[in-house]
Amino acid sequence: MLNVSKSSIGLFDKCPYSFFLHKVQGLRTKASPVMMKGIKTHEMFQKYFENLKGKELSLEVIDKTPDLQDEEDIMQMSNFKNFNLRKWVAVKDNPEDFMPILLEQRLEAKFNPTIKLVGIVDRVDKMNGQIFVIDYKTGRRLTDISEHAQEMSFYDELLMKAKNIKADINGIYHSRYDMFTKAPADHEYFKAFVEPVILEIERCYKENDWACDRRSCKWCLMNKLCDKVKK
Repeated sequence: MLNVSKSSIGLFDKCPYSFFLHKVQGLRTKASPVMMKGIKTHEMFQKYFENLKGKELSLEVIDKTPDLQDEEDIMQMSNFKNFNLRKWVAVKDNPEDFMPILLEQRLEAKFNPTIKLVGIVDRVDKMNGQIFVIDYKTGRRLTDISEHAQEMSFYDELLMKAKNIKADINGIYHSRYDMFTKAPADHEYFKAFVEPVILEIERCYKENDWACDRRSCKWCLMNKLCDKVKK
């Protein structure tokens, strides 16, 4: 089966041949410093939550953070702690109403006989009876949730297929700015806009038909490995 993630769908949108090199041929490029920073920050948040497991949430427990040296790490961790404190304060009279149920969870689910959906869901919270699917953004660019409709609908579908959990709210948390934006989960978006792309990936895979969009070559992560660029 061919594994398809939300990032590989974006790669296919930009250049199907780049998708072929990365996902079918298995070619890899070195992660950029920005990507490595994002990975490090996600790992830092996961470590924070590891310390909360099995404990009754309280101000003292939530306020405890890992020991850090880097100034930016300290800033992002402080913002992230405040984000969780605000959630706890909102329900502190009924603490069972706030429960992170999935954290940095790798999920996979069969889409059809050819395609498997795969991905890492940053976080799923249950709060006041609603399911929140939250994606962390750690970079400098501040975006609104409307810019992430494709990836959030992918996570919603993956969560439903893999865990039978239906999202009520989608959220984007910008840790650098301590900003959280949310919107009702749009389960129709996947069928209307994401599923057709996945089916086109399946067609290209079966027919071995991978077009190269040369307009994207300059910015493509695969350009140093691509035989079409070298010609």
